[in-house]
Amino acid sequence: MDEDATNLRARIEELAASIQEERNLQQRAEAKLAAARAGMVAPAVVPFLPGQPQNAPQAQDEGPAKGPKVGLPDKYDGTKGPKAEVYVTQIGLYVLSNPWMFPDDRSR
Repeated sequence: MDEDATNLRARIEELAASIQEERNLQQRAEAKLAAARAGMVAPAVVPFLPGQPQNAPQAQDEGPAKGPKVGLPDKYDGTKGPKAEVYVTQIGLYVLSNPWMFPDDRSR
């Protein structure tokens, strides 16, 4: 009986260590996710060119940089579950890829 209790305590300690390791991994994953989400919307950066006054308008030699082309989202057929999640993701990507088409929150 004493041996069973010792084995049980050892197993509990192993499980507790495993739980703690999983919690640490979860915290790291959540931190990476938060950092990735924070990096999704990049702030507008205005390059400063040496010899150019800070108040001078920026030279527009080229047109505005275009992002990747994203096709129209699939038609939604009312299906729930994973298909609905895919549809919402497609809508989000389309809105983020075409900000000039959605200038305010209402049109988004």
